[in-house]
Amino acid sequence: MNRRALFYSFLVISVSVFAYFAFSKVSDTIVTEILINSSKENVYAFLSNLENIPKISLPAKSVFITKDVVDDENVRHVNVIIVENLKFVGNLNLTSYFIFDEENYTIRSYSHILNGFLEITNLWKITNEGNKVKFKEIYQVASPKILISFVKREAKELHQHMVRYSSSLGDEKPQFPGSRSEYTYKLQFLMPDQYEGIPVYRVMTRKGEVLDSADDPNLDKETTQKMYKDMTLLNTMDRILYESQRQGRISFYMTNYGEEGTHIGSAAALDPKDLVFGQYREAGVLMHRGYTLDEFMNQCLGNVDDANKARQMPVHYGSDKLRFVTISSPLATQIPQAAGAAYAFKRAQNNLVVMCYFGEGAASEGDAHSAFNFAATLNCPVIFFCRNNGYAISTPTSDQYRGDGIAARGPGYGIPTLRVDGNDVWAVYNAVREARNLAISQNRPCLIEAMTYRIGHHSTSDDSQAYRSVDEVHFWHSEDHPIQRLRWYMERKNWWNDETEKEWMQSSRKQVLEALSRAEKKKKPSPSQMFTDVYAEVPPHLKKQFEEVKKHIGNYSKEYPLDKFEKF
Repeated sequence: MNRRALFYSFLVISVSVFAYFAFSKVSDTIVTEILINSSKENVYAFLSNLENIPKISLPAKSVFITKDVVDDENVRHVNVIIVENLKFVGNLNLTSYFIFDEENYTIRSYSHILNGFLEITNLWKITNEGNKVKFKEIYQVASPKILISFVKREAKELHQHMVRYSSSLGDEKPQFPGSRSEYTYKLQFLMPDQYEGIPVYRVMTRKGEVLDSADDPNLDKETTQKMYKDMTLLNTMDRILYESQRQGRISFYMTNYGEEGTHIGSAAALDPKDLVFGQYREAGVLMHRGYTLDEFMNQCLGNVDDANKARQMPVHYGSDKLRFVTISSPLATQIPQAAGAAYAFKRAQNNLVVMCYFGEGAASEGDAHSAFNFAATLNCPVIFFCRNNGYAISTPTSDQYRGDGIAARGPGYGIPTLRVDGNDVWAVYNAVREARNLAISQNRPCLIEAMTYRIGHHSTSDDSQAYRSVDEVHFWHSEDHPIQRLRWYMERKNWWNDETEKEWMQSSRKQVLEALSRAEKKKKPSPSQMFTDVYAEVPPHLKKQFEEVKKHIGNYSKEYPLDKFEKF
């Protein structure tokens, strides 16, 4: 420490000690300027001197912020020194902060602005417990008395509101279009591993206990029971149709095991007139909207009452009446289509949104990038709902991307983003309801990443035991299942019990089996349907093909099960 700094340091210490004996109380707002050297070593030495002075009028804990700042849009490094065990005297706040200005060699102490700082950012919470002040998630312990932390790079607001200084960079601001940057004097890459993961919003514990009553949507008994019945009915239908495929009664199937909460929670928060684009694992959304068991069975069996006239694979549902666009097999095609539909809604000013479902695997497609960018730049009222269930067929998320999931991409496109517990039906409900309000009120897209787990195989063409363990699947099925979580919630309210569960499970299984039996008795559509519903007037080349097929079937009628089809 140089002579000037040493002189002023001991001068201030002497004044502080004198002030203590001169006044019985110290003001709640202390403003002290201490001239010292700019190096951290000298700061440490100065603090050591303070600790050795009895009855010094400083708070029990203080935060020193030095001017080691990387000045960039998204990078705000501030060295924080938390000093413990300083003698507490007077009527001061338990925690104060000090801004260390290297330019003017001063430390400015403000105990009263700390609360304002807490209001500025909620990234770090400071709580008083007895005589201890706890700093959560902002430091690593370096020694019992001095804690050194490099505050997270997201501390943009901390820098803007608490660290004011002039530098050699002057007052110039970048004028480059397309960014909100400031100049920096330090070359440093933005490293992804220096960011904490985006938090997961939840309402209930795994045992169905609401963590904060303010987050409970408090839906009535009838509505809650309908949601639970839809989730369990979907689960029962999955089991029966999966077994039916194994028996050769249908050609293909995809279950929804473990993801029922994402379906029902999101569907319940939408307006029935909102348009839905699904991928192929959103059967629960249709079920909640009123798609009947007969309609599910007709589509999977491709019979004469199938709305798609057996032109689609099983589970490729669609319903114009229920505002659910027919599912397409190629991944991610629905995402830019949803952005376009939302743009039309914006122009129509109909106060509706477009809901677009997709998995984290589909988010790897280029179509997802195009859709996010179009929706953001055109301000389209669309909710992008990503079901991150851990696997893209057999590819785990660790092999799909290196960043923090899909939600981390939202801010890069300028899209409001939320990550939610997909196994918590109330968290999903609240998230979609809020996203819908935001999309309509501000005419802008939202991105929701629902973290869940695919308990079943990808499809009947997949054997997931080849790439994941049975124990892993068992954990999610037994410890964090969305159906069980909602049941516990209802039991806490005395809305459900073992007897009602038994009755409902027997009834729902009977309903599914009866619907399957009815669908199997119906004939297949006429082969002539292959040539319709494309052109308003059938062109000559299709007429020629139709006649050729008809002649072929006539010549080899014994080779085809024509009795199972409507007449040609």
